[in-house]
Amino acid sequence: MLRPARLAIILGLALVAVPAAGQETLGAVLDAGGKRMSAKEFETEIVQRVVVGPAATGGELEVMYVSNGSISGNGIHPSYASQNLVTGIGGRWKFDEAGRVCSSMRVGGV
Repeated sequence: MLRPARLAIILGLALVAVPAAGQETLGAVLDAGGKRMSAKEFETEIVQRVVVGPAATGGELEVMYVSNGSISGNGIHPSYASQNLVTGIGGRWKFDEAGRVCSSMRVGGV
């Protein structure tokens, strides 16, 4: 199981647009005890594993960074949680020349 601080930094770095665990900025995540992950750590701890965390909307995301460079998962908006309406998430990811995770995702219509 991922520690909350580790999950927060993962989501903060990997999903960039999504505030992680209530933090507003990457600096806030680092101040809360998060640490940057190397590309090797990301491959070992994240790729091919399901990562669950908060969405900017207050809902929840469940995604997998697949070893072939794709992203697959589901999300739910809090307004629709009682109706159990799940939206598909898809996209692509890669490491840039500096070893940073670059990702693009589509929510819905996947």
